[in-house]
Amino acid sequence: MPETVKSEKCRKGRAPSLVMRSIRDARRISPHIFTFMTIHAITSSVSPFVNVYFTAAIIDVLANGGGAAQTAPLVIAALLLNCLLYFVRNAVGYQYQIRRYTLSRGEMARINEKVFTMNYALLESPEIYAKIRRYDDDRKQHGISSWRLQYSLQSLIMGTITLLIAIMMLWEFFGAIFKKTGDSFIETPWLAICVLVVIAAGAGIVAVLNSISTKKYFQYNDAFLKIDKEFNFYSDMIANYRNGQEIRTYHEQELIRRHACDRMMTKGVTLLKKMSMNTGFSGSIMAIISAVLACGVYILIGTKGLLGVFGVGSVVRFSGAFLQIVQGVINLATCFGQLKVMRESLKYYYDVMDIQSVQRSGSRPIDFDPDTARIEFRDVSFKYPGAENYALENVSIALEPGQRYAVVGKNGSGKTTFIKLICRFYDVEEGAILINGVDIREYDIAAYRKLFSVVFQDFDVFSFTVGQDTAVAETYDAERLWSCLESAGLKERIEYLPDQADTYVTRDLAENGVDFSGGEQQKLTLARALYKNSPIIILDEPAAALDPIAEYDMYTRFNGFVGDKTAIYISHRLSSCRFCANIIVFDLGQIVQAGSHESLLNDEEGKYYQLWHAQSQYYAE
Repeated sequence: MPETVKSEKCRKGRAPSLVMRSIRDARRISPHIFTFMTIHAITSSVSPFVNVYFTAAIIDVLANGGGAAQTAPLVIAALLLNCLLYFVRNAVGYQYQIRRYTLSRGEMARINEKVFTMNYALLESPEIYAKIRRYDDDRKQHGISSWRLQYSLQSLIMGTITLLIAIMMLWEFFGAIFKKTGDSFIETPWLAICVLVVIAAGAGIVAVLNSISTKKYFQYNDAFLKIDKEFNFYSDMIANYRNGQEIRTYHEQELIRRHACDRMMTKGVTLLKKMSMNTGFSGSIMAIISAVLACGVYILIGTKGLLGVFGVGSVVRFSGAFLQIVQGVINLATCFGQLKVMRESLKYYYDVMDIQSVQRSGSRPIDFDPDTARIEFRDVSFKYPGAENYALENVSIALEPGQRYAVVGKNGSGKTTFIKLICRFYDVEEGAILINGVDIREYDIAAYRKLFSVVFQDFDVFSFTVGQDTAVAETYDAERLWSCLESAGLKERIEYLPDQADTYVTRDLAENGVDFSGGEQQKLTLARALYKNSPIIILDEPAAALDPIAEYDMYTRFNGFVGDKTAIYISHRLSSCRFCANIIVFDLGQIVQAGSHESLLNDEEGKYYQLWHAQSQYYAE
């Protein structure tokens, strides 16, 4: 069941189109972010030129015999302009930081929204799972792609503005240096041509070196972060006390040490050294080149100044402007180097965002009494995407309202697939599933799922309070909550807690939270299913984490609470299904038997008889 995407071009992820798309999304997620970014970039770029310009102007005044009366206005203007730029840059920078934070969290929120509203069938697809994991790994390694794009665009704006202002300040310089003042080499335009060629070549080398250095850094960083990810994984595993017994029993310390600590201290440290050497080497080379360029600038400007082509103040102004050109080139090189590396990050992000669910919702409302819902499978066959064999084949059965059904069979026989199809996590390929004679695909999917309360085999609890986790809501009916907790066999445990129903489940988000045992967590999910109060209740291995006594107690309580609701139980323990009037036996994706416990045991050739006697030898007399 593959996803659909917008276009093959978008799938391949051309950098310009991805960048423009990311910019459009950023404006929607965090309005005015580009306004604040641009203002911040402009003020940051202009500030160095203010000091260069006014310093040169003051020197010119002093060189021409001016005094305090002439220089004071320039000093005051420089001070006021610097204060204004500083104030604007910091005020805007604060707002820009807030919007960058909003943008980064907005991107993660969009991914989360995409994942938890995605058709469940896609989540089980290895291809889709790989896309989500690639994005998540890249985010952890390099950071939020949209945030990094803002940094690159800011470098682009700063580099462009710096170069434009520098060229404007040097306009007079370019006109002056090409004037012939004599016959010697330094008095001809050739000196200027040679120096400018060297400066251009040096600036080009700096740009290329910066790009190469950035690419190498990310290569080393990617390799290091893979090791770091493994190190953090094992560190978290060790820190979880639940793993302590397993680690000590099987002496897994040495294996963990070899995979995590030793790799980090050998290969990881080597990669860190390479990153440092790469940064240090490229930084040193760029510093040397910048020094050479500065030397060339000083030689050219100083020589022309000595020849009287321009005054002392102009020497200061032109020297400062030339040095800013080097900084502008570095900013542009940083931007384009980042954009090349960022292409993959943006592609990973939009690979996830472009996944589109193929499951369609009908429009028909639930136009019948939910308590009368009759589920019917008509010649249903289904295989999972990419699978060769059918998970279910030619299944036909009717589940009558208000009845209790036990679904049994070996692992892989089709029991859980049967439930997934009922809940419409997948759509059938052959045959049809009907509710009161209507194909379930015709119903509005959200309204349809309200018919079911389900406790899955792979259940989970969330770091909310006990009340919120049970009711799946901020507010809840306290009387109803405690009734459900009691029916699930968890009331006394919760009453014993200091904060009772306001106690947080797990300590992940609250220090005073409680880490419930596996059996207690399963009881909590049972209470959640009861609180939903749907007309059809489905329990997939509801007692898997419970001991036999707790299992019996849970079934007794639950059976009384279910009342006239339709209940479907999946269980491997056949003894726990005896209270069900109807037992459905699956084998190799087919229903091979259906009936009561007594009638099925009378068929000594049947599958249920084999399963029952295979387990009964382990039951206590």
